[in-house]
Amino acid sequence: MKKGIIYVLLCTLVIVTAVPISVHGTSKMTSSLITGNTLYVGGSGPNNYTRIQDAIDNASDGDTVFVFDDSSPYQENIVVGKSLTLLGENETTTIIEGGNLSDCVVLHAAGVTLQGFTLRHASGKDYGVRIGSSNNVIRGNIITNNMIGIYLRGVNSNFIDDNKITQNSYGGIYQYNCNDTTISNNTITGATHYGGICIFYESYRALINYNTISDNINGINIGQSNENTITRNTIVENRVGVGLDMSSKNLISQNNIQKNAKPVILNGLSWHLAKERWYRNTFDGNYWGRPIVLIKPILGVMLLVYNVNDQGGNGIGFNIFGILPIIKYDYHPAQEPYDMG
Repeated sequence: MKKGIIYVLLCTLVIVTAVPISVHGTSKMTSSLITGNTLYVGGSGPNNYTRIQDAIDNASDGDTVFVFDDSSPYQENIVVGKSLTLLGENETTTIIEGGNLSDCVVLHAAGVTLQGFTLRHASGKDYGVRIGSSNNVIRGNIITNNMIGIYLRGVNSNFIDDNKITQNSYGGIYQYNCNDTTISNNTITGATHYGGICIFYESYRALINYNTISDNINGINIGQSNENTITRNTIVENRVGVGLDMSSKNLISQNNIQKNAKPVILNGLSWHLAKERWYRNTFDGNYWGRPIVLIKPILGVMLLVYNVNDQGGNGIGFNIFGILPIIKYDYHPAQEPYDMG
């Protein structure tokens, strides 16, 4: 198996107020998000665009594209190549249908804000949102029935906040080789292959906090990724609450981790120890479903391997000849669940 790739593709805060100001004209609401010139899609006002993509193509950096729900659902595969705000009238009624053809929305430009949409039915091998740039904000959307809800690869400093991410088969949020992602206040359910939040392959310093993560195969799944912080989340009724695979210096603190079939899975390969002491993760102050008087032991395994080769290039090349148990501790387990507000 190639050392660089263990996983396959299946990994604050502004309060926006919207106030109706007119009827069926060029603007139904104002918003603190609206910047620059505003281009309108749908509705019945003069000069409104019919297609979201046409409005984006005619916008400039710093503009806002405001999408009415009158013509919803919009059967488009949107590509955003400019630093703008793409704002839907209402997240439950302003719908972008991927049409089982491609991604619902792709971000190529940095500094994009995407808010107020339902993004659905980008199935097959496609994503609700595919992020190929840095410093974007994905906030207040419903992202459902895609292969992956939000997919990030090789990008930095993106902010994913207050979304409902449900029934995306391979993963809710999946990132690969990304740094400094903030994932906050989201509800993530129904990922049956990789997990609700997947932080994979040399992804560093993600902040994962105040999310509700339930009914996934893995609640949070971290592989070959270091220095991430998981704090103040509700992680319940998943097959695995938190999975850590060959990952180091991650902090798992003050979470409600309960009613999962397995609260935590820790594992790694012995050859990886030469690169990183992957077992140096910290558990502190989590609630484990019941009061624990002293300490909470957390069991894991290390696979002892040799002949780490992949001569055929097909991902097969090491032999396991032993298993060594490992153990970590939460030295300050919480005595009652946290109120996450």
